[in-house]
Amino acid sequence: MERFLDVFAAQGNDGLAVMAPEGARSVQVSGTTEASDATPEASATEAATPEATPAPVDFAVGDIVEVADDPQSLPLNFREEATTGSEIIDELDPGTRLEITGEAIQADGYRWYPVEVVESGETGFVVADYLVAAAD
Repeated sequence: MERFLDVFAAQGNDGLAVMAPEGARSVQVSGTTEASDATPEASATEAATPEATPAPVDFAVGDIVEVADDPQSLPLNFREEATTGSEIIDELDPGTRLEITGEAIQADGYRWYPVEVVESGETGFVVADYLVAAAD
């Protein structure tokens, strides 16, 4: 939120503040900054991100986890495969309990866990960044 307010103030408080999704690179184009999915070789100028990225939490097979209450990620996409291009099976709300069913997979710039929704038994994949250990 603080970053949003900084961007909004920089626009004279009368413009629409738009931020790229977390992890997206910014590219300087004709005096404006735009979000880019371009590879580093294609990026002319990348903006440095001042925020520190928290260390990922490792979960083991059989661990029960919950979808974190993170406003930037909600609802959390529950996908058929460990890729952002995969079909979205469902959207999971904060507190949804999941069981880790396999080892983490690195794909599309994310760490994914294969999981089973405790309540329904559905299986799929979620991004690890938005999981927390379940409260007992």
